[in-house]
Amino acid sequence: MSTKLFTQFPKKLYLSIRPSNSNVTKKQHKTNSQSVSSKCYIPDSYPGKITLFKAKHTAITSSDPTNGWEGVAEEGLEVYNIHGAHSKILSEPSVRILAEKMKACLQSALDIDS
Repeated sequence: MSTKLFTQFPKKLYLSIRPSNSNVTKKQHKTNSQSVSSKCYIPDSYPGKITLFKAKHTAITSSDPTNGWEGVAEEGLEVYNIHGAHSKILSEPSVRILAEKMKACLQSALDIDS
């Protein structure tokens, strides 16, 4: 399947099911398309360990603190909650905290492999 077809499918699916008189912005179309595609996506299992960095503050409420990654990682999942909102996690001061945690995780992985 081509990449273009894969990326266009959620948008076409959303456009086919939304009300025809809907006055939705392009940004809302993109968000809704991503929502549809994320609900359709089923990840394969991963043979290693997964480290998940996620924002503490999010508009999406989920009863699953792992965001569905627990069943994917065959060797376990490590979750780091970064203070801040998802849209701001790559801005100061959150990005500094994220960088420190990522650096520690990478160093730990290097120590284990050597």
